[in-house]
Amino acid sequence: MSYLKKLTAVCLLFIMCVSITSCGDTSWAMEIDGQKPPAGLYILYQYIALNDAKQHEDFNSELKDIWDNQIEDKKIADWINEQAAQTLKEHVEIDNLFSEANMELTQEQQETLDYSVKQNWPSNEATFRKFGVAESSYRLMLENSIKYQQLFNVHYGEGGPEEVAEADLMTEYEQNYASVHVITFSLKNSSNEDLSEEEKQAVQEKEQTYLQRLQDGEDIATLIKEYAKEQAVAQDQEEPADEDINTDPRIIQKGEVNIYNYLPETINTSIFETVNIDEPVILNDTSADYLVLKHDITQDTKTFEDLKPALLSSLKNDDFEIIIADKANELSVTNNDNALKQFKPSKLV
Repeated sequence: MSYLKKLTAVCLLFIMCVSITSCGDTSWAMEIDGQKPPAGLYILYQYIALNDAKQHEDFNSELKDIWDNQIEDKKIADWINEQAAQTLKEHVEIDNLFSEANMELTQEQQETLDYSVKQNWPSNEATFRKFGVAESSYRLMLENSIKYQQLFNVHYGEGGPEEVAEADLMTEYEQNYASVHVITFSLKNSSNEDLSEEEKQAVQEKEQTYLQRLQDGEDIATLIKEYAKEQAVAQDQEEPADEDINTDPRIIQKGEVNIYNYLPETINTSIFETVNIDEPVILNDTSADYLVLKHDITQDTKTFEDLKPALLSSLKNDDFEIIIADKANELSVTNNDNALKQFKPSKLV
């Protein structure tokens, strides 16, 4: 399974319910390369696989019994078990590579790990212990994800065997991120209803005035402050002070739409596909118009440095997942049939 998907699914683990009964030694599910990872790890990876299955294009949520689903021409339960087994093998391989390289967690990484466990474990401890997942298993999974990232950084970072050139990172940065100033002209009233045609015309006249001022060389920060104060007055609010108005450009990612840096998908797409640098334009959406001024993001070297880990991951994570998976598939494996019979995916729901 995708190791990155495994990591992004960690937050879902806190609602997991697993029922296990004892039959022989069920403290481990698989012996891998002479090692016996705790059964809790296998269970956690089963649960992640279940959530991956629910997001798979083959999954039919309308089926009365989800276990009637087939994922990639396999029964969903079999698919989940295979994914969990593969991830557990990759977990062991990551630990092996980390040890072979004589690597250790940094103090900062250890503190991050401790903090994550401390923050998230107590509220779920009763449930996890009741169903056979110990804190130690949860910690091992988080620790392994940190080791993966450290191995990745060493492999592709400066001096690594497959070092990624700065120019390649910059190209990724330029193609997938944009620096923009945006003034939003809402076409809705305070009750979220469409403006009348007369009101809409007034807004659009204001847009054109601001656009012309930008084209005439006026500073975007001045316009942002002016518009913020106008809006405050229109809404019977106190005018904000200049220093309280954010005039920094937004850094947006291609195709990424979220509530923290919201721009509609249509506007996001237009910024990357049709808007030229230093040429202000008005972009239209159903509920608002947007005055956009796009900048040369390659000049923002601070953001480039901040985004380097994300850029590197975007370029090389798929390749590294294949490397880990291939090495993991070379490890010797012995299944603990007594345990695997107990750990049925149906007990994850």
